[in-house]
Amino acid sequence: MNGVCAAAGLPVVKLSCKRSLDFLGVNYYTRECIHSSKFVIDNPLGFECEASDGLLCRSKSSLGWDIYPEGMCEALSECASYGVPLMVTENGVSVENDAERTDFIKNNIKEVARAMQRGANVFGYLYWSLMDNFEWAYGYGPRFGLIEVDYKSQRRTIRPSGYAYADIITNNAV
Repeated sequence: MNGVCAAAGLPVVKLSCKRSLDFLGVNYYTRECIHSSKFVIDNPLGFECEASDGLLCRSKSSLGWDIYPEGMCEALSECASYGVPLMVTENGVSVENDAERTDFIKNNIKEVARAMQRGANVFGYLYWSLMDNFEWAYGYGPRFGLIEVDYKSQRRTIRPSGYAYADIITNNAV
């Protein structure tokens, strides 16, 4: 599908991935709300954009990222237009309260199911991450893991969200 970028009037070409990929991996964590602040002649895209808190979000991660599961369905529905099978290769959240992680997983998997009902060919979902780890941009601070890591003792403890995810996988249901 070809079109025109509304912001700049530039042609947009959608590449055909059919018969060239086995699957497309989709990483989804959050959304970023932006708004165009002014027209800039020097900018080839035509507008200068900046982050905006204009859209309300129910909750945020410990990194300040919007927790917006509906974006999972939106992303998968958009990627489905490429006509190849999809796999959610990364989807995770860093939170202090592990019950929020369990809700995050359940709500995002429900959105995967909603995308599938709309025709997206999704064959897998992987949570990020199995264990707390070193996040390149944030160091050891964020805790994404289904397994908590005590970095001093190296002790690993499965969080309740890890058991909840195992239950979802075992029963193939949320």
